[in-house]
Amino acid sequence: MSFRLKTILGIAFIEALLLLALVIMSLAYLRESNQEELQRRATLAATLLATATNDAVLSTDLARLEQLASDFLKNPGVVYVRIADRDRLLVQTGDAKVLQRPFRADSTLDLVDDNVFDTFAIIKAAGQDYGRIELGLSITSIQAVIKEARQLTVGLALLEMVLVALFSLLLGNYLTRQLRDLENASNRIALGNFNAHLPVRGKDELARVAKAFNSMSTRMGNIYQALQLALSESRQKGERLQAIVDSQLDGLIAIDRKGAITLFSHSAEQIFGYAADEVLGRNVSVLMPEPYRSHHDNYMHSYLYTGDRRAIGVVREVQGRRKDGSIFPVDLAISELKSVDQMGFLGLVRDITERKLMLNQLQTSESMKKAMLESSLDAIITIDENSCICEFNHSATAIFGYELDEVLGQSMTTLLIPERYRNAHEQGLAHYLATGEANVFGRRIEITALHRLGHEFPVELAITPINQAGSHYFTAFLRDISETKAAEDALRQGREQAEQASRVKSQFLAMMSHEIRTPLTAILGTQEMLAETALDDIQKTHLQLGREASTSLLSLINDILDLTKVEAGKLELENTVFDARQTIADVVQLVEAKAKAKNLLLMSLIEPDVNAWISGDPWRLRQILLNLMTNAIKFTHQGMITVKLSMCPQATDGVLLFEVTDTGIGIAEHIQPKLFELFIQADPSDTRKYGGSGLGLAISKRLVELCGGKMGLDSRAGIGSHFWFSFGNAAEAPDLSLLPEATAITADENPPPPAQLLLVEDSPTNQAVLLSMLRGGGHRVDVANSGSSAIATVEANPHYDLIFMDVSMPDMDGMEATRRIRALGGAATQIPIIAMTAHAVKGYKELCLSAGMNGYATKPISKANLLALVGQWRGHSAPAAASAPVAAAPIENTRVLLDENVLLNMAQEAGMDNVVKFLHIFMDEIVTRRAAIQAAIIQQDLTVLGREAHTLKSGAATFGAIALYEAALAMDLCRRKADIAAALVAAEQLLPCVETTLTVLAAFCEQHANG
Repeated sequence: MSFRLKTILGIAFIEALLLLALVIMSLAYLRESNQEELQRRATLAATLLATATNDAVLSTDLARLEQLASDFLKNPGVVYVRIADRDRLLVQTGDAKVLQRPFRADSTLDLVDDNVFDTFAIIKAAGQDYGRIELGLSITSIQAVIKEARQLTVGLALLEMVLVALFSLLLGNYLTRQLRDLENASNRIALGNFNAHLPVRGKDELARVAKAFNSMSTRMGNIYQALQLALSESRQKGERLQAIVDSQLDGLIAIDRKGAITLFSHSAEQIFGYAADEVLGRNVSVLMPEPYRSHHDNYMHSYLYTGDRRAIGVVREVQGRRKDGSIFPVDLAISELKSVDQMGFLGLVRDITERKLMLNQLQTSESMKKAMLESSLDAIITIDENSCICEFNHSATAIFGYELDEVLGQSMTTLLIPERYRNAHEQGLAHYLATGEANVFGRRIEITALHRLGHEFPVELAITPINQAGSHYFTAFLRDISETKAAEDALRQGREQAEQASRVKSQFLAMMSHEIRTPLTAILGTQEMLAETALDDIQKTHLQLGREASTSLLSLINDILDLTKVEAGKLELENTVFDARQTIADVVQLVEAKAKAKNLLLMSLIEPDVNAWISGDPWRLRQILLNLMTNAIKFTHQGMITVKLSMCPQATDGVLLFEVTDTGIGIAEHIQPKLFELFIQADPSDTRKYGGSGLGLAISKRLVELCGGKMGLDSRAGIGSHFWFSFGNAAEAPDLSLLPEATAITADENPPPPAQLLLVEDSPTNQAVLLSMLRGGGHRVDVANSGSSAIATVEANPHYDLIFMDVSMPDMDGMEATRRIRALGGAATQIPIIAMTAHAVKGYKELCLSAGMNGYATKPISKANLLALVGQWRGHSAPAAASAPVAAAPIENTRVLLDENVLLNMAQEAGMDNVVKFLHIFMDEIVTRRAAIQAAIIQQDLTVLGREAHTLKSGAATFGAIALYEAALAMDLCRRKADIAAALVAAEQLLPCVETTLTVLAAFCEQHANG
């Protein structure tokens, strides 16, 4: 630490201690004096106020007290005033926030925590305490004074310290300046600055020392400059020489007359792998392999003793030896080095390894090129810029029929190009040579070529331009594609024939479906009407067999139509977000009765970590699961059937894995690869024993693949089967508050009056069946036998409640008849029209709706569903504009209300009498739960709503009441989300659906009351 710094720090330390003591004492005195003044003022104010309020407190004069308190509050610094007698608080005024806290008297400023000094005084009269005065005085002004004093005191102290430090600094500089100048000058000279001089001040001893120092510095500077000039010249010469040596791409090696290396350039280091210091002084023979090492020694001896100069100035190819021992070719040139006292040699060495390698590769490439030209399966032809042939390989000879000597130097245009294309070829070549632009290079093109025998044939070729030494060449790779073209033509014809056959098949199936469905409508309708008559047991049995056969036939037609849609790529798939767990639960409930009838255990297993919300087609998933589980029950006689849901292990996008396992008869291993083919069963005899067409698994596998998944099986004969498939993509659970309203057909509590209907049907059989159903429902029905008759009927009476329109009629189809009815205008545009058709192919429903119809029902249709359609559409209006397509959602077999297939399948196992009994029990339960839901709506009880919805949902799924199931599911989802508002809305929407479902179920029970 310097003398100057020690002086400054000592003075500053002493001054700081004195100032710190002064500041502390001053601030303490100021705080104590302000505190005493505050206490005095607070005591005086409280005492004065107590005296002023004495009489008012004794007389409980609240008005007087409030006036006194308000007047006193106006004094500066008073925050609040509170006056109380011995029993209660009389008056308080001031800052409301401060008045809310409990009172605590402050004796010192240290006890104040809210900037308010709290004090009090006792109100006395005749020596007795009658009340109490509480005051709050602001200490903000006192704190401000203390703060200002603190800042001023600290500021003065800091200013004094700065002044002392400046004085100390000046004093130190004065004392040490001369010594510092000498030190700095000495350091500059040590760093090479010999012009460093000391300033001479005065005539004392320090001045004489400065003059002597300056004289010495001047002499040392002159000597140093001369030395630096000589060194610079020598360095420049050396750098120029080294730059010349290092810039040489060839290695430079100098040796003396004894062969010792005296120079080894940077390029020589790279060539031989030695560092210069590794070879300097060693004999140059270390860089030579035998026999060049012996030749070198002999030449040096001959040169020294005979003056032989044959190797001087001549470039020779020799071999060198690297540090790693590898031998490589080099070019060597030697020149003499002579000086006054010594003699030596300088050698220039060039590594020619790459040049030799390139030469060898070029020779190899030329050989390979010739071999490739001759062995290539494609014709290779090269022409120059005049179209003269330069190359013509063996394959070109085979393709065009010319020998090589016949075409070399000849014009390709004349020999190989048909006459009608020659002008275009010559123009294209001339355009490229003039502009460098062409659109045929670098891509495959097909053209027509000319054979030596005169016939034309198709070729495929690719052309590559070659520019060499200012000349243009063009190489073409050609291939005769005559056989390929013939195969493509045959393939195109075959594909067109196959597509035509597929279209014919689809049209045939659609037509056959219509032709089968039309009489099947009459068959099923007649069977329903027979079931309503009095029959003996044998007749009931025969009727039940007929109904089962008709249902199986209808199911087979639906399977064939699904298969046709899949093969034609026209199957319509939905893509909605749904809960796969609920789908499994629905299917399990649908097949549970069949499993119980065979005493089979039915289980569903769902992995706990499964995200069951997926996007896909829920109805197709239901169809696939129902098919697999129905098969499992069919082919299992004892044991259990398990359906399992888990995450697909191979997938990363949340795909689910569905598995159906049974303990049934199993499938032989040699049959399994063919099991998913059409009309294939594990054992042909199973068709008679178990029934079925062999289409179910084939359709299921195709549906899985259409939905982006895979299906497979593992099975052993006599042990059981395990079917699995992947389905869907992970999706987020929907916002349950945004669920759509449940679709339902509302019904009045009292039966509606009969409707006025028009039935347009050309088949007398269907007329009889449909008339019986409609009139049996109490409705008035008029009949039109054709489309033109329907138009005339509506024109005469445009006030029908509903029109059932057959689509396929001979003179005028139903779509055209609908358009003309809408064109009548007026009330005719408001009549709902329902299409009745046996067509079930994709797109047919849309055609009917675009023609102006409101709904769509597929034949055959049951009486209950037919009457439900009437109940749904009566009172509805069609669109006012005759030309606009209808936006209302179509109803197909009123599936939204009741899936009768569920009940019919249940009847096959348990009998229709038992199904009707079950339905009556379920209907009674619906009535009971309806009352509970109505009460829960009034009480807004979410728990009861959820419990009733869950129970209703389960029963509705069991008996195929689809609309009721969907409405109950919506309400149950709202309960899971704990959204009471959404649950109440869903409950209000469920009640009319309950009424409609009861009506439809009652109709079904009445229809099947006699078994």
